[in-house]
Amino acid sequence: MDESARRLSHEELAVGQLLAGEGHHVRSVAESRRGGRHADLSVCGTPVEVKSFAPIDERTRIPGPRSVHNKLADAAGQARHVVLHGTGSGLSPAAVRQGLARWALRQGAEARLDSVRVLGDGYDLAWTRGAGRRPERRPDRGLDRGRGVDGR
Repeated sequence: MDESARRLSHEELAVGQLLAGEGHHVRSVAESRRGGRHADLSVCGTPVEVKSFAPIDERTRIPGPRSVHNKLADAAGQARHVVLHGTGSGLSPAAVRQGLARWALRQGAEARLDSVRVLGDGYDLAWTRGAGRRPERRPDRGLDRGRGVDGR
């Protein structure tokens, strides 16, 4: 885990440490001097964007399918691989599945995301392009270079 390009947020660091613990080479990505949108992490040379949900005690309502869809829409302009950090937010696996399905249906062939991994309280779900519209439980193997977030 290399955080020398810039300090990561707590959520980005948690995701980076998880991926590094799975055997990946994880580096923070420096802010661009020209601004613009870019990924937060480089994982084995692949740009990965991290989006997080506020903790449940800082929210007025629990995130639902629309929240998942909105995070994906925002992330799509930054990287083709996304990790949503929902731990402590109240985000349910059902809301994740519905949000991912909504995203896949609305984006169709034009989707700019190749993979999505969602980490929540007691679950770790993944979706990859071409794997269907239903997210699956993440297998115990990790991300291999050149493969999707769920190891496929």
